Amino acid sequence: MFTLIKYPLILLIFLAGIIPMASAQTMYRYTKNGDSIISSNLPPDVVNEGYEILSPRGNIIETVPPRKSKQQIKQQQAQEQLAAQAQKKQALIEQQQAEQRKKDQLLLKMFNSKEGIKRVHKNKIEAIENIEKISQDNLKKLNKKLSKAQQREAQLSDSNRAIPAKLQEEINEAITQLELNKQFLEQKAQEKIEVNNDFQQLLEDYSAAKARQDA
Repeated sequence: MFTLIKYPLILLIFLAGIIPMASAQTMYRYTKNGDSIISSNLPPDVVNEGYEILSPRGNIIETVPPRKSKQQIKQQQAQEQLAAQAQKKQALIEQQQAEQRKKDQLLLKMFNSKEGIKRVHKNKIEAIENIEKISQDNLKKLNKKLSKAQQREAQLSDSNRAIPAKLQEEINEAITQLELNKQFLEQKAQEKIEVNNDFQQLLEDYSAAKARQDA
């Protein structure tokens, strides 16, 4: 009796393990002609339309989207390119803003007010003008020296006397120095223009930095 009962029980247990395994096959859910279909087979003509892979209990394991056409792929690539360009542009804007914040902080740290900028501006212009005055004084002295030397040259020439080499050298040297002084004064005049422009820009930058800080 024991043997007769034992083996049917073992057989039932064995079969109970096989039946679920046999039924645990992959199922697919897809739409065809407007109808939702669940099947263990996936027709080739619906593969490109998208489908769902289901578990034996009907749970979604994976959703396979419809395969994109060449036109759709092209459009997606164009959109991705535009998005990448926009992201790059935004990153550049943020970088520029960060750099501007650093410049603002430095400028506001250097000067407490516009009056401070104006004082520095005035000092720089006065320093250039002091140098100009020295050069202008030298220019007057050189003109006077050259005038005397040329008068001496004219007197000697009128009396048909030879022009001493030293006198000629003195005249040539005075002419050279006069030209150098004129060029120097032109450079200083240009320097004042540049300083004025730089400090005008500095005042504008300070106003903008102050406004950004207070915003």
